[in-house]
Amino acid sequence: MLAQPQVVYLEALSRTARETDARVELLVRPLSDSQLGWHPTDGGWSIADVLEHLCVVYDSYDPLLAPRIDAPDVRRADEDAPWSPTLMGGMLVRSFASDRKLPAPKIFRPAPEPRPDVLDEFLAREQQLLERLARARTVDLQRVKLASPAARLIRINLGDALGILVQHARRHFGQMARVRARVGFPAD
Repeated sequence: MLAQPQVVYLEALSRTARETDARVELLVRPLSDSQLGWHPTDGGWSIADVLEHLCVVYDSYDPLLAPRIDAPDVRRADEDAPWSPTLMGGMLVRSFASDRKLPAPKIFRPAPEPRPDVLDEFLAREQQLLERLARARTVDLQRVKLASPAARLIRINLGDALGILVQHARRHFGQMARVRARVGFPAD
């Protein structure tokens, strides 16, 4: 991927996150608890499990993001500074665009029982992510580094981490839509 101004990248991520959130809200809000908790017969995740997984992933990344965006001594850059993904970050984000099934690392697997009000919990995290994207405009997305919460040896830049969260939620919206469209999904 060619370098692009980080402000352009962040605006694209924000737009994608808002679109995904709206689509998730439309798909999931009307569902009953039994529909949210319905598991496909092949043993896949329920819609509530997917939302729980997204919350777990966000909660794993957020403690790494907060100090890298909000600390007063964080490395700054102009909004038009170039940004490009690291090799690993780019590969991770591209993998989320694939329809290929990807196993969740153990650290990111959902709890056996999703938390109460899991849709609202997910949307609250997405709102927090949108706020972080807005505050990251003057942080040097290229040079601020962090380790992946799933594998500490994988080093990514801040722009990668933000892109991973946005594209990961987008990917899982597709999974939730496929679960809802499955034969056997409860009518109520």
